[in-house]
Amino acid sequence: MPVPLYRYSFREAKEHDEAQEWKLSHAENIRCRDAIDKMVSERYSNNIMPNNIIKDACAEFGIDRVGWVLATTVSENSNDGRYRPDTRRWSMQAFYIPNDAHNSDIVLRTHPELVNGMVGQYRKYLSEELGILSKEACLPNSNGEDYTEKLLILHTDALAEDYKKGEYQYFYANGGNGCRPTSLGRKIFGFFLSDGEKTQFVRGDFIGIADPEQVPDWVNENLEKYLHGQENTEDGGVKLE
Repeated sequence: MPVPLYRYSFREAKEHDEAQEWKLSHAENIRCRDAIDKMVSERYSNNIMPNNIIKDACAEFGIDRVGWVLATTVSENSNDGRYRPDTRRWSMQAFYIPNDAHNSDIVLRTHPELVNGMVGQYRKYLSEELGILSKEACLPNSNGEDYTEKLLILHTDALAEDYKKGEYQYFYANGGNGCRPTSLGRKIFGFFLSDGEKTQFVRGDFIGIADPEQVPDWVNENLEKYLHGQENTEDGGVKLE
């Protein structure tokens, strides 16, 4: 069973009695870093970066962990001019990397120019093959706003591996203490726009509030349908009352 990616600092993990989860995730992050470095060392030649490095790494460690290692590598070397501007911008937008002294443990040893190439391949793989949504699909700085009765975008690491696709990232928040950014509670209740299934997540599972200008028509149509308590289609949806 894959080790879940833990996205908070070790200090936060201890505060929430999740130190063991952090340790397991950190060890897997290191293993991912080593595997990517090894693949680059073995496969890179004649100034050509093979496309299969990113796909193979994602197949073994999951798209979230691979992205986490790439983003942490860049963010930990933010003053290194060898990282391209678009690579640095991506590292700041893709994940909220915590300020943690342990971040340096998972920095790739691969040359920055090769990291630039892998980041480009990673972004293309997620957007073109999986349709994954990023911070760019959200309203600016909306991760600090109240989520009550808002259409949200889920981080893909909150989803099971088979559902890490853009269509499953749309989630409508009905309520829960986690909707309020200053609340001690973390739970948010609501439903998926893909099929209307009701469930719950914690506030940290979300990237932010979906930008209405970018929301596909099918999402708005399903939202209207589910909010008015209509029956879902025959694909396993749930009636919302």
